[in-house]
Amino acid sequence: MKKIIISVITIVIIWVILMSTDYYLIKTNENPIFSVEIAVYKDGGSKEYCGLGYKIIKYVKMNSENDDISTEVRLGPWFMKYSP
Repeated sequence: MKKIIISVITIVIIWVILMSTDYYLIKTNENPIFSVEIAVYKDGGSKEYCGLGYKIIKYVKMNSENDDISTEVRLGPWFMKYSP
């Protein structure tokens, strides 16, 4: 029983490390290592990335009035929907 608990905890820790690494890389405008780009939207360059049980969406929005670009990164489950 103790080996099972240690194995589950180890798997969860590895999964959190993978997820947080990808989130940090996307947040700093770099390509993720452990997730795959699955969609690109024509709203300024928003992208969806899917990893093992998680999805990261990077919203890139352009303001037409003053040419300002804003970015936002969201992390959620793999079934999270894109909502501009």
